[in-house]
Amino acid sequence: LEPVWHLKVGLFSKQHFFTTPFIKNDILYTFSKTGVVHEVDLSKQKLVYRQSIAESVVASPLLLTEHIAIVCSAEGVRSSIVAYDFLQKKILWTQSTTAPVLGPGVVVAGKFVVLDERGTFYVGDESGVTSTFNSGAEKIFTKGNLESCSDAKDVAWATMDGRIFVTNLKNQKTALVFEADAGIYNKVFVLGSKLFAGSLDKNIYAIDLVSKKLLWQFATKGRVFCTPVIWQGLLFIGANDSILYALNTENGEVVDEYQVTERITSPVTALGNDALLLTTFANELYRLSIR
Repeated sequence: LEPVWHLKVGLFSKQHFFTTPFIKNDILYTFSKTGVVHEVDLSKQKLVYRQSIAESVVASPLLLTEHIAIVCSAEGVRSSIVAYDFLQKKILWTQSTTAPVLGPGVVVAGKFVVLDERGTFYVGDESGVTSTFNSGAEKIFTKGNLESCSDAKDVAWATMDGRIFVTNLKNQKTALVFEADAGIYNKVFVLGSKLFAGSLDKNIYAIDLVSKKLLWQFATKGRVFCTPVIWQGLLFIGANDSILYALNTENGEVVDEYQVTERITSPVTALGNDALLLTTFANELYRLSIR
């Protein structure tokens, strides 16, 4: 991996990026912890717009439609779900939640599904939240990062004590799949019957969802806050050791790695088939291509 360009867009020390950017019409949208959306013109490699839309954003935005993003706020009693039209640059609606929503959720059958930190699910569409239900799991504290499974009726999620669950959205039942040695801060990744997760115990895990057995694990040199991403047949994940790893999905062996200057807490974003976009805790953006 090698950088093509990088850009610093955060103005203040608290404008860390915990979120994954998305791209529409050659404009990159990224959200800082202070709840500010930044728009970067990729053709000019320049910041062109900035707006505050929430109290605090630590979860990646969820694209509900071609122009509406669901943004989750995690500001204590003011926690909420926000629908933001990024083309018109305006907030459509805001829905308060009973607990902070720290994860982006998923879109299933045209509806968004998000999970708050105490295990309550929120389901809705462009008009707002239409239903809620509790996961039923005990002693829950979760970042609420949901991953849709291949059957499109189950969602996988993890807790800060290292448990991984699968919830059926139709019957609203939840099953325990695996337990790591420490918390799982961010979203898991599901490919077919395999689930991949990074943990604060510094390990990356691959689990079979059918047998619920561990397939392999890889030890990094720092805690893993990042979500795994599979691109070009490889699993990419960063850690607090400031290294982006490219792993073989079958056995967990290192294929390549790239060292940056600060912690990597957000997953990479694929820029087509040619490159990856990486954000760091130092408010930097890297464009990486395969050698």
